[in-house]
Amino acid sequence: MTEDFVSPDRWPLDRGDTLSNHDWFPFYGHRFLGSAFVIEATMAGRHDVVGAALILWTEAMRQDPAGTLPDNDVQLASMARFPSVDAWLAVRADVMR
Repeated sequence: MTEDFVSPDRWPLDRGDTLSNHDWFPFYGHRFLGSAFVIEATMAGRHDVVGAALILWTEAMRQDPAGTLPDNDVQLASMARFPSVDAWLAVRADVMR
C-alpha cells in the first residue's frame, strides 16, 4: 500500500481543511443540467429541490472539512434557507439524494 492511498471510507480532507476563503467553485453547467438529479426533479415539477441542493452544495464549501454537511436537520434547514424544519423535512430525501 502506498502512502498516498486514501481508504474509500475516509473523507479526503481533514478537520481544518476548508474552502471558506474561496467564494467560487468550478461549475459545469452542461453536466449539471444533464444530470439524472436535475432531469428527474424538474420533470416532477420539483424546482425547489434543485435550488435547495445548489444552496447546500455552496454551503458545503464553507464547512469543516470542506465538502461536508452537518447531520442535523435544524442546521440543514437553516443552511438551505427553509422557513421551518417541517418544510425542510418534506423535501429532505429528494434534496440529499
